[in-house]
Amino acid sequence: SECGLTVQGALTVVNLLSPSTVNNLSILKLANNGLTDAFIDGFVSLYPPMVRERRKKDMKQLVYLDLQRNEIGVQGGIKLGVCIADVGTAIETLLLGWNHIGWEGAREVLRGFVQVKPVTRISELDLSFNRITDHWLYPDNVLQAFLGGTRALTLCKLDLSHNELGQ
Repeated sequence: SECGLTVQGALTVVNLLSPSTVNNLSILKLANNGLTDAFIDGFVSLYPPMVRERRKKDMKQLVYLDLQRNEIGVQGGIKLGVCIADVGTAIETLLLGWNHIGWEGAREVLRGFVQVKPVTRISELDLSFNRITDHWLYPDNVLQAFLGGTRALTLCKLDLSHNELGQ
């Protein structure tokens, strides 16, 4: 993290998850690299086929993804949430603090985890400093849905600090 990766450089790192690389990579730290929605676009096109292939080959999955302090916006948050719902995920730690995903992006990330079957083992989710407002609670309370069920057994840390909740 914080090594001046461009979007293309970060996607090259993501390609290390390819089953053809035959490794045990399970942690990606890409914090503070100025990554934008363009990175998320590339990530969501590369990641689903990799997840499916790694599962088939019983390879280690991505369990820790650090995207803090980047420039990921609302559309990036929405696309990441859709990707999580689509392929399921082994991600146990997802750090999205200090981005710009807003309530719309945060809502889709939570919705993505809610839709994963079987239920994810998410233990830490950081959505701090993202300008999230109470709008994400309506019309359905996606936060309550996220906190319900067996996810409550694995979730140790949910960081919603420094947002615009309750204002």
